[in-house]
Amino acid sequence: MTTIDPHAEAARSALQHPQHRAQLAARHDGPGCDHLWFETPGATRLMVVFSCAASHHEHPEIAAFRGRLPDHHLLFVRNPDFNWYCDEAFDALCHLVREKVLPRFDPAQVSCHYGSMGGHGALKLALTFGFRALVFNPQTDLDLWATRRPAQRPQLWAAQRHARLDAWPPASFERMPLYLACGSDSADREALSALIEQLRRCTHLSAVIEKYPDPHHAGLMKRISTGSIARALAAIDARLDTLQAPAP
Repeated sequence: MTTIDPHAEAARSALQHPQHRAQLAARHDGPGCDHLWFETPGATRLMVVFSCAASHHEHPEIAAFRGRLPDHHLLFVRNPDFNWYCDEAFDALCHLVREKVLPRFDPAQVSCHYGSMGGHGALKLALTFGFRALVFNPQTDLDLWATRRPAQRPQLWAAQRHARLDAWPPASFERMPLYLACGSDSADREALSALIEQLRRCTHLSAVIEKYPDPHHAGLMKRISTGSIARALAAIDARLDTLQAPAP
């Protein structure tokens, strides 16, 4: 009698799953850092999706976005170093952008998205290259976040560069169209306050900042999107397009 190992069978089934096979086909090890790239026929824009602390070994929201953003190619990046995309991790990410994104897309065609640690990375990349930032509950100052997250202090305090968003000058904020959703948790409100001080120094700005009475830090976009994150991001894009449209 042949005995079938249920774990081996489950592994074989997972390897044959269409989503897993699609991820393998989309995986790239360079330049700069490992990433997933999904082409969308006819698309003219690019969405860069960042991992957060809860998903730093994996790429979040692939199923939520793939095939649901018809005008966007998709680039998924992650932070296995768990250092908030700082130091060499940010250098590698910028190298990836210069090698693979900028030769093909104008900065106005690129959006950076996610929340928490992913929102921190998304904002930094958008500030550096003038991309659009669509973020929720991002950390803006890693020292400030360390006062609220004792378990993560070793990683937060280890960051030597790129740890504070106010290190970018007002001119960088002025060329970055911004959508930021902030919940009611005190740590997230403090992070927003730290960013507001820099936004006030700008002479012009394209930004939508919304506060929600939501006390939970993680997963805010899923809760406020009422079912479809992709549809919510499309609506946010339209709002930012209106802000940037020439005055009549």
